Amino acid sequence: MDTAQAAEMLGISKSTLDKKRCEGRGPRYIKLGSRVFYRQEDLDAYIAASVVETEDSRATAA
Repeated sequence: MDTAQAAEMLGISKSTLDKKRCEGRGPRYIKLGSRVFYRQEDLDAYIAASVVETEDSRATAA
């Protein structure tokens, strides 16, 4: 998917996703010429890696 679609899926603006990419942050991407694409599995992995454990979530997992 393109940057606009990926940003929508992540709930952020396209410019925020562009900025993260330029800073070497954010989800993995594919660059073909001047075009940038994101794979669904890379966005899913990025979201999964962003999960923050809390005391309450650790207690319910035990």
